[in-house]
Amino acid sequence: MGKKKRELKAIASWQERIAEHQQKIESEMKRARPRWYLIEFWRKQIAAWEEQIKRKKRRLKP
Repeated sequence: MGKKKRELKAIASWQERIAEHQQKIESEMKRARPRWYLIEFWRKQIAAWEEQIKRKKRRLKP
């Protein structure tokens, strides 16, 4: 597998994980008493993955 293909696969994986975490946040917010520590944890992970995606996309540009 080439470097570009690996990078694109990693980006796609992170995007899937971001979508999963956003769904978790939405379902947690619907609870009578949301667990804010989980929501904050998921938001931090989303932010980290978004930063990684941004870096990978910068590297892919010619």
